[in-house]
Formats: sequence, structure tokens, C-alpha cells
Amino acid sequence: MRRTRDVTITTPGRDERKTFRLTELPADAAERWGMRALLVMANAGAKLPDGVLDEGMAGIAATLPGLMIQGMRSLAGLSYTDEVATLLNDMMACVQFVPPGVGLPPQPLFSGDACQIEEVRTRLYLRMEVIKLHMDPSVAAALSI
Repeated sequence: MRRTRDVTITTPGRDERKTFRLTELPADAAERWGMRALLVMANAGAKLPDGVLDEGMAGIAATLPGLMIQGMRSLAGLSYTDEVATLLNDMMACVQFVPPGVGLPPQPLFSGDACQIEEVRTRLYLRMEVIKLHMDPSVAAALSI
């Protein structure tokens, strides 16, 4: 059974109090996603630790804190390509909007002006939460510090 987690946005703004359900990818899809993400970064010249390409999604977990600490300088070699867009879209496919009200089922995210997410910071926050959902709980705890 896939892990799921509901995340309620607490940051003031247009998304405050909205709830989103995150659903873990199957292991094979998560591994492929992690490997594709690492290869895109490596091919773009991002600095990756030795051996990280052998680790798939676990490599993402080990690499993210370092990339966050280094900031955007680490990602300077990346450009917004179809590959990057696909990775980002695949990540957001793990997110559903939970409408307010009792018993209403979660719904897929809409695109464009109809999207239930109205703040860029919410999108970025949900992306990090998707990564954490796919990690070993001890790695996810380390990422949240």
C-alpha cells in the first residue's frame, strides 16, 4: 500500500488552511524519477557527490540538503527543458487537493487559472513534502531540520 499524507498549509496567504493529499509513487516509478532527476542535474553540470547516481531516490535524499545549502549556485547549469518540466509535472502528480467539507474525495490538481494552488511558495513546499514522503523516515526527518 502506498503511503499518503495530508498536508494543511499554515502559511498566511491565499492557500492558508487548504489541505493537499500526497501519495507515494510505486517503488519502481520513484526510483526511475530519482534517477532521471539526478541524470538531468549531472548532465547540466551540477555538482553531485561521488556515487550519488548509483542511488536513485536515496541519492536525491542525500543530495538535496547539500544543494539547498549551496543555494541556486549548485543549479546554475540547469535550464528549463522538457526533461525538467516532465520531472516537475511527475512530482506534482503525487499531489491532490482535498476540498473542504465532510466526505468530499480528493481531486487532481487543475492547471492554469483554475489550479487550487494559488501561491508559488505552496508549490515549492509541496514539492519538498513529496520528496520527504518518498524517503526513509530518518532521512525525511533530517531534511525537515
